[in-house]
Amino acid sequence: MGIANLIDEKIRQNVYQGNTIVTGSAPCSLSIIRMFIGKTGTFAPAAHTCTVNVMPAKALREEVTIVPTSLLEGHEQVAGGDVL
Repeated sequence: MGIANLIDEKIRQNVYQGNTIVTGSAPCSLSIIRMFIGKTGTFAPAAHTCTVNVMPAKALREEVTIVPTSLLEGHEQVAGGDVL
């Protein structure tokens, strides 16, 4: 998993720099929640929040539809994605 972790780290670094990264699984982009006022509005931490948009790519969405549900049996997901 070492190479996967290195790739993941580079994706995060590029997203944090404001770049949109498109992979075979999902495009990732940084965005700011809340509107700016005027043409020269500035980022205000009290009013604005940064978030990352991740949307599964078409190929991933299509492949997920054919995953046998038996692969998921016996796994319980909790908040945060931890598998019990």
